[in-house]
Amino acid sequence: FFFASSSFISFVPFVVPPKMLTLGNKAVLVAVFVCLSWAVLASEFNPHFAEHEAQTHKKPQPSLEGRNVEAVNTLQVSYEYSLNSTNNQGWLYSPMISGRNSACFLTYNEVWGDKTPVRGGCEVYYDSSTVYWYIYAFSGNTYSSSWCKSRCIIWS
Repeated sequence: FFFASSSFISFVPFVVPPKMLTLGNKAVLVAVFVCLSWAVLASEFNPHFAEHEAQTHKKPQPSLEGRNVEAVNTLQVSYEYSLNSTNNQGWLYSPMISGRNSACFLTYNEVWGDKTPVRGGCEVYYDSSTVYWYIYAFSGNTYSSSWCKSRCIIWS
């Protein structure tokens, strides 16, 4: 690629002063760029190159023998949990699902308010004492609101 400015023209990774950039030099730089691009593309789409890379760059697999490993047979996605907090209600929360075989994530968060700073927010929290996932919504100002949504991945 060529990058041009009033002080220099560069070809990655070469820098060429503008006075030295003649028509012949431009052709050489373009030819070098085309050759490098072709080499990269050819190696990416060559099936023999991919086989060679796979054989020469094998990563050692860690042994799972003697470890407490849980095999995952199925993954499911929960329905969408939602919770809203408005008009200075503070923190509201709602339990979602057991955390024994799941992970939950915030999927939507909207905070709105008339006052600055707007005090609001959302959180997904795992409580290890109850082994449950919770969704939290917070509104800390009058005329402020938080809309929160989350989903969980469940494995068995």
